[in-house]
Amino acid sequence: MTIQSQSQSLEDRLTALLRDHFEVEEERILPEATFEDLELDSLAMMELLVVIEDEEGVRMPEDIPGIRPQTTLAETARIIARILAEHRDGSAAPAPAGQPPTEHDGTPPPLAGSTDAVR
Repeated sequence: MTIQSQSQSLEDRLTALLRDHFEVEEERILPEATFEDLELDSLAMMELLVVIEDEEGVRMPEDIPGIRPQTTLAETARIIARILAEHRDGSAAPAPAGQPPTEHDGTPPPLAGSTDAVR
């Protein structure tokens, strides 16, 4: 699947998520609509990314460059499609279903504030 077709598929999924999970009226959900236009704050944006993480079994970066309140849904879909493609191409392994993501050596990532963070 190409990034462009993944992007279209993600646009459709974003539309469904915004409509069903965030109760945004479907006529407002357009590719050129921004999160700001849809009155979604940063917490809602993060929640949306977490849902996609859960569905895909891929851990998204905490701060995805390019996704801001002014980002359109079409741009968001392209950015997420690119991240998912990178994971599928082997640059990062997806977490198995029901398992937390791990570091490249197979060990779980250290907890924040843990002394294990220094290796």
